[in-house]
Amino acid sequence: MKDLLNIDMYKNGYSKEMFDCIDIPLAAAAGYYNYDYYFYYGMLTAVERNWGSSYLLDFDTIDNVINTRNDNVLKVIGLQMITHLIDKKEDVLDRLKESLQRKVPILLYVQHCSLFYNLYYKDGTGENLHLLIIDGYDPDKNIFRVRDNAFLRGVEILDKDSDIMFPIQLTENMIMDIWNYNTENTVKDYMSQYLNRFFTLESVASSCNLTFQDILKNIIEQITEKKSNLLCFVDDGYKILNDVMKDPEYYILLLIGNMKGMFRALDYFLEHSNCSKFKGAEYEDLKKVYFKCREKHFLAMYKYFFINRRLKDDYMKKFVMEEKENDQMLLAFLNKIYEEGSIDKMEGYEAKELR
Repeated sequence: MKDLLNIDMYKNGYSKEMFDCIDIPLAAAAGYYNYDYYFYYGMLTAVERNWGSSYLLDFDTIDNVINTRNDNVLKVIGLQMITHLIDKKEDVLDRLKESLQRKVPILLYVQHCSLFYNLYYKDGTGENLHLLIIDGYDPDKNIFRVRDNAFLRGVEILDKDSDIMFPIQLTENMIMDIWNYNTENTVKDYMSQYLNRFFTLESVASSCNLTFQDILKNIIEQITEKKSNLLCFVDDGYKILNDVMKDPEYYILLLIGNMKGMFRALDYFLEHSNCSKFKGAEYEDLKKVYFKCREKHFLAMYKYFFINRRLKDDYMKKFVMEEKENDQMLLAFLNKIYEEGSIDKMEGYEAKELR
């Protein structure tokens, strides 16, 4: 292929239990600029979802979604999602080719039911948003290369459970069939904002010297300065009660799955950096204790939301204390990696205690 970007399949990457089919392709697209950015994206996203304020936004508005990702995650690694609105479908192919000629990965929102190779093709249950990466074009054969993390879902490869960014070759007609299905059929209002455009992920700042220690510094500061969203949910439970009851799987992914993704990234960096000495029994115990506590607390929160009641005062105090201790344990471990694993420590940065 003439215009071909080097994006890895990430066989050791994130699974659908950690991040959804939007975040995993976004992480892989970030990985085009630097292999490690895939893991940086996951860590920063997990912290934003668990200590940030994005859960309070109106996610029916596309600007909120894109701006939050740009400002709180992608900006840290020097990247930005750029919107390309399509007014005429006759322009789609040329606009895609122009972006690939500039050597930037393309992000295309689609519905599962628009993909002819997907289990939910033309099925009403497959109307959820999905994200594809377009990372190559062959002008001799008029073929695009697309990466889809759901293509091999459920197929065991090398004993890994990651959603592999598998490459697929699609003709120009196939791309247009997908585009037309998504833009010409009736969809929910908020989805139409995604389906009449594509995005490119582009470098907007020099971050060639960005290191694992820089990401740790950012994460430690956020965990130190903010109360976790799990505690916010308990304090302000009635604000999100209907959302939790309507879509508990989303909150399980946000509060538990995303954090498992963060630990998947930690696994990678502890194995491949000068911090490998920390990947031992203490680290494995931390993971077990951390998720046992989180899962117990989410179940308790869901139980009380289900019966439309608040947690009892005595249990609330215990809940808050245990969750703070859980976060403090995580923070102490991250501080240890930062302090002892850093060769060139950041000037002006000191390890802090959790507020």
